[in-house]
Amino acid sequence: MEQQRELAKQTFIAGVNFAKELAKVNAQRDEFLLTALADLMQIQCLKSGDMDLLRFALPSSIRETVHQVASYQNASAFKWSDQGGGMSGLVFQDEDGQDKFIQVFEMLSFRGKRAYPTPDVYLGQRNPDQKLCADLLDFLNRTAQEVRPEINSVFVGAIHLQAKIADISDFGVVPQFEALPQPTRCYLIGYANGCWKFFWSKPGQFGTDANFITPTMKEDPSQRGERYFNDAIQDAYTYSTTLTLTTNEVFDGQGFIYKQVFDGWTGAFMGAINPTDVESVPQGWMTLFVKNAP
Repeated sequence: MEQQRELAKQTFIAGVNFAKELAKVNAQRDEFLLTALADLMQIQCLKSGDMDLLRFALPSSIRETVHQVASYQNASAFKWSDQGGGMSGLVFQDEDGQDKFIQVFEMLSFRGKRAYPTPDVYLGQRNPDQKLCADLLDFLNRTAQEVRPEINSVFVGAIHLQAKIADISDFGVVPQFEALPQPTRCYLIGYANGCWKFFWSKPGQFGTDANFITPTMKEDPSQRGERYFNDAIQDAYTYSTTLTLTTNEVFDGQGFIYKQVFDGWTGAFMGAINPTDVESVPQGWMTLFVKNAP
């Protein structure tokens, strides 16, 4: 039995690790984490002997995936709460709420959309192997935390001024800024891999077409206390996006000047941002940050 259990465990781990690396290369983290969420919940149901289980322990890093499923299934009868130590609790109000999640996982298998093969927790027996279930849950919890792109820094604020400029590299010319009809929400996001992206949205508009997302940026050494970001990743002298975080306090925050080359024109924008914590970010924005992680 011990050899059978170890073989099933190592076979599953090998499949998951292969799928994990594939997900990173192909930028398919969402698909991988959806499969991991399915297994984490279903194995906990099997381990407890209750397929209508209402309380689950899940890695906090999988939070966005949970909310994506809830949005897709129009399910809101659950509570997600941080339990500390990188783990969170998912508690359903009733069996109907839990069933909406399980339906998504059944569709994964039915349509052949799983990121990796299902684990064999029965080992030829009628009842699931409890030791194997515990080992697989521990492994999946750790793996899910590795796959989700970590966000180290979040700045939130608004763009207040804009201008059309001739050349992004002409730093000697002060843009002729004009006030926007209304301030535009924006976020500067720093990822664990050292990369940065700037996100902003058109006021009063919804959907992906309303969101502007810069190319991946890196931070250059600061000068005079300012912080300077640009997308000159391969060639230090070729870039299409810059953001300078100044030391000036404007618009109730830390001032910034952001420039980007768009199709047919180049824009300069001025506004202010302040640091905030990840938990305060609305789910829609967080999903956007994760989906577009470098």
